[in-house]
Amino acid sequence: IPHKYEPEDPRPNDSQTMVVLGPGTGLGVAPIYWDEEKGYHPQPSEGGHKAWTPRNDLEWSLYTYLKTEVANGRAPDIETVASGRGLANIVNFLCCGDLPKGKKDKTIHKIKDLRKDSGFQRFVKNLGEGEPQVAGRKIIRAYKDKRFSPLLKYATNIFVDAVAGAARDVVHDFCAYNGVYISGGNARRLRKRFLSGRFMEIFDQSYEHTDKLRGTPVYLVTSRTLGTDGAARHAFGENVG
Repeated sequence: IPHKYEPEDPRPNDSQTMVVLGPGTGLGVAPIYWDEEKGYHPQPSEGGHKAWTPRNDLEWSLYTYLKTEVANGRAPDIETVASGRGLANIVNFLCCGDLPKGKKDKTIHKIKDLRKDSGFQRFVKNLGEGEPQVAGRKIIRAYKDKRFSPLLKYATNIFVDAVAGAARDVVHDFCAYNGVYISGGNARRLRKRFLSGRFMEIFDQSYEHTDKLRGTPVYLVTSRTLGTDGAARHAFGENVG
């Protein structure tokens, strides 16, 4: 994915570590380290359970909703937004949660109007009744079919922004400046959104070490058989690097 900004320092990053981020049903995170004997090898991580930080008034309202309705009073983690389940949480919030007050935003008013639509209410109800792993797919399919606009556009904006912020944070966590790979079906299905520039605009911004971020390659994995390929390699004892 092309960076939004050019690095100030043209020298390559000296880190050999990479990281994989998978916003699927949940949010999988795994650093990939270099070893002279093993080559590249992944390590388990629970990086998807870092706390989520909202970026604007709408997201702060979503934060309050998630804390009350999803996280049992605890601070919501990034997986409650940047995943298939997260997409369903966002849509449920836009359907039924308390939106920011006093905002003269035309889109907010359109969302309020859409809440009265019986077809949209049935759509949200069906999300809750189905399997959690397919909720994200249903939302993305409806978004691509231009149903329930602009609400689903808002939902996918929040999702993409959250994945971008998570990618930036885990790169810093593991010093994974050799590359970050965004995998998972939800990201692949929203390929155009990830390539539109919005993702990298957020990824490239950091309080410090922006130059390392801007020199970090970011890849969107589009393979449909990645999990099967990895499992097969592991089963036959092959190096996954």
